[in-house]
Amino acid sequence: MTLIVLPSTGRWSEADMQFITGDTPLELMNGAEQIISSTNKKWAFSFKLIGLYGVEVRAWRSALTQLCDLGNTFQAPPPDFDGPGSGYAGPNPLVAGSSQLGLSVNVDGGSLSTQILANGDYFTINGELKVATADVTTDGTGAATIPFYPALRSSPLDNAEVFIDAPFSTFRLMQPMSREHFNAVLHGSRSVEAVETYS
Repeated sequence: MTLIVLPSTGRWSEADMQFITGDTPLELMNGAEQIISSTNKKWAFSFKLIGLYGVEVRAWRSALTQLCDLGNTFQAPPPDFDGPGSGYAGPNPLVAGSSQLGLSVNVDGGSLSTQILANGDYFTINGELKVATADVTTDGTGAATIPFYPALRSSPLDNAEVFIDAPFSTFRLMQPMSREHFNAVLHGSRSVEAVETYS
């Protein structure tokens, strides 16, 4: 598996981020409904590029052709991320203690007595993109507990960095194909559809 670095993503004309669960509603004989919950919860990401010229076309062609090997991946931030809603600009906190799983994580190393995340902020832990489910403020030692969704898939190492300043997820293409579209107005354009991947 190779991580492919994408060319500048500043040319996106539009982007779409979706959160997908494998949950399935099951209607019972008595008319009641039961939800079968799945652990397969992941992000899907699609974007369109328009008006690519010369070097840009070739750079994207190279990256996306390599990504047609579905063992190859790329990393990208959420398309709407422009900084944490909390306004936090201090050091990224670190995981405080090993063997943590579930819907919250203990951290330390943040600025003292400071709001580090706002409810709904993205952040990345253990290479997994999460959404904070409450405002989070550190205590007088820089420690806090971050509640989030979805649950961790694997336990992060003690002192692993929690990326508040630059959240990202790792994706692979949904299909092993890449297509370019050309016309007199848009020149080279591409549509990319990808899904979160993890080991």
